[in-house]
Amino acid sequence: MNPFKPMLAVSGQPFNSEGWIFEPKIDGTRCIAEVFQNANGVRLHNRRLFDITYRYPELEEALRAGSQGCIFDGEVAVFADGKPSFHALAERDHQSEQMRIDYLSRALPASYVVFDILYARGTSLMDLPLRERKRILAEELGESEAVSIVDFFPESGRNYFSAALKMGIEGIMAKRLASTYEPGRRSRDWVKIKKSLKLDLVVGGFKGMA
Repeated sequence: MNPFKPMLAVSGQPFNSEGWIFEPKIDGTRCIAEVFQNANGVRLHNRRLFDITYRYPELEEALRAGSQGCIFDGEVAVFADGKPSFHALAERDHQSEQMRIDYLSRALPASYVVFDILYARGTSLMDLPLRERKRILAEELGESEAVSIVDFFPESGRNYFSAALKMGIEGIMAKRLASTYEPGRRSRDWVKIKKSLKLDLVVGGFKGMA
């Protein structure tokens, strides 16, 4: 199967709504993980469709041990003090020398935080509603120290957004539970809600006298 681009979100503001869930926005590398059947391996590719499997041997091993015949969508992150570290992830992302990769897989281990499942046992799930995909994801993904399923909360997006910012998370994702998965499309069924940086400026001047 050829790799495909992940579904994308539009930007928005915090809101409350029935029929929606809210997840933490992980500061990481978007990653589609294909776990082939019969222990035939794992392939990881990023949003630009580059194969990044070789960079994360610890994730390849964990996914192979925990699932078969599935395709997942999530974020690769490196955590420090309980929060994603952009600096540590950048160090992992820019390695090509195998000895260095092997060392960093132990010194700065990556995590794969999964929020969706697109195929299970070789069957496409993308036309199913998100609520059903979430249920199947919990059944099909074997969680481990390196691989986990993202938490989500229903309806109360405003309160969850405030709590996320207090915890030092950059924002949240809002997703409509009835939404299907649309690869490569920026959909209004997924909303990215990030902390906005505001800068108040006072512009002054004077009028000269002739």
